[in-house]
Amino acid sequence: MRAYLATLILVLAMTAPSAYADDRASAERHFRTGERLFTAGDFIHAAASFEQAYASLPLPAIAFSGAQAYRLAWAKAKDKDPAHLRRAVELYRLYVEQEPKGDRVVEASAALGDLEPLVARLGGGGGAPLIPRVTGVTVTSALAGVKVEIDGGPALALPLVKELPVGEHQVVATAPGYAPRTLPVSTVDGALVPVEIELDPLPSTLAIRAEGGSQVEIDGRPVRLGRGGVVEVAAGRHLVEISRRGRRPFAVEVEVGRGERRAIAARQPVTGQRRIATWVLYGAGGLALGAGVATTLTVLADGDASDLADVKASRGLTLDEAARYDELRGDRDDLRSLAIGLGVSAAAVAATGVLLYVFDHERSTSSAALAPSLAPTVSADGAGVSWTGRF
Repeated sequence: MRAYLATLILVLAMTAPSAYADDRASAERHFRTGERLFTAGDFIHAAASFEQAYASLPLPAIAFSGAQAYRLAWAKAKDKDPAHLRRAVELYRLYVEQEPKGDRVVEASAALGDLEPLVARLGGGGGAPLIPRVTGVTVTSALAGVKVEIDGGPALALPLVKELPVGEHQVVATAPGYAPRTLPVSTVDGALVPVEIELDPLPSTLAIRAEGGSQVEIDGRPVRLGRGGVVEVAAGRHLVEISRRGRRPFAVEVEVGRGERRAIAARQPVTGQRRIATWVLYGAGGLALGAGVATTLTVLADGDASDLADVKASRGLTLDEAARYDELRGDRDDLRSLAIGLGVSAAAVAATGVLLYVFDHERSTSSAALAPSLAPTVSADGAGVSWTGRF
């Protein structure tokens, strides 16, 4: 029936220009109402809706739907009314005659083969089918779980056919996960007014708790968290990825319903690269300390050597003083070289540590293949870092 409805809507959209727009819209509304009542098993009221749709826009496809509803209404009823069966035959014939190559011709012809002998045995003339003239509303919705309160009455499930006095009424519709809606409805004497319920879904929210400075992506798109780490998302399944420099990435797939709030607490342990970077920086600090000590000793040795140089210039040096002078100069030069070497090494190691620290931003498995990475390397020629990535 759903596929048939879609086909019919397409036919309706292709018929007649704007002069018939109102009739077409009315026919579509009545037909959708009839289709929902038909699906719910309320065949007699479905037939009434199809009749109203056919009155607005007499298409063979609508006639076929009405015939189906009348046939099933007759089959389901305890007190069977021959008028329903006769009307079903009339509408089947109309469909076959006006749509001889239609998609449902075989089905309509088979139904006529079954029903025409039965109508002949029942006898009686044609006449209008006995559909009671009812004043009220027919309330339906494409959404599941919708209930309505009419004029403050009890909540009733859909589809609903409700008798009401002529005049103005108020329909309040609710459904889990949707915002309630109030609709004013005017009833007409002797007619069922179709009311289609459409509701706006309530926003779903995720409350994400993560370390400060973390980057959050939902379904691959960066998002900015609101107060309390709250972000609105559409209902359904989502992939939440949280990353931060120096922390292992956190990823979780969650499913959230309409109007639902889900809490996510990210587990973000320190990465191995961050630990290595910390120890490398500690090492750089040790080398820098060694360079400072060597520099201090260099200055002291140079000062002692300068004192002996002044003595040498004034009166000359004894053999012991000359030996001491040469020793101090040698120590000074050696300590200077050591200080320079330690300083350069400290700078190189510190740079490596900083790079390891700065570029320590792991991605989750969904994006790791495209992310550049930095890693320490050690070889016979020395130590350094390697950079890999895709461009």
